[in-house]
Amino acid sequence: MITTNTTRPAILNLYKRCLQSIKRMPRENHRLMYYNYTRDSFRKTNSPFTLSERMKDGEEQLERMNYYHSVRAQQRQTQHMTNATNNTDRPPDSLTANEIMSNEITTVRNWILKVVPFLNTKDVALYANHLVEDGFDSVDIIEQELTPDDLDFMKKAHKRALIRYLEGCEHG
Repeated sequence: MITTNTTRPAILNLYKRCLQSIKRMPRENHRLMYYNYTRDSFRKTNSPFTLSERMKDGEEQLERMNYYHSVRAQQRQTQHMTNATNNTDRPPDSLTANEIMSNEITTVRNWILKVVPFLNTKDVALYANHLVEDGFDSVDIIEQELTPDDLDFMKKAHKRALIRYLEGCEHG
């Protein structure tokens, strides 16, 4: 017989694993939908199903989400390998404008995360895009030429953290 005391840790563990799986979903609307469904499913106390049936259902839902993630990872790996194969067929200087822009944004995004690691993904993407559009498309240019006036698009605290780093570069 399953008692509430012995299953509470198992239920919390299952809920935590579901939330971790939901966080890995790439689309915000899917994350929200699955989060609401999961939260509501775990809150139901007047369900006609037994606790063990509900646990089994939760495990099945988690298995489906994890399967989705594994398929997505496999697709990304296949796409990456296809891109790597395609890119070796042409000289490096024949990259398209979109590929160059994407590489620049990735470089700037990585630099921002190194300098101000507490930023959320949305802010990092916005800041990287803005900097690249303004011509700050490499770490060297950013660290040599960027001034506080160039950062007016940023949130105040993020701007201050970045300025503090840049001032350290000038003295270091």
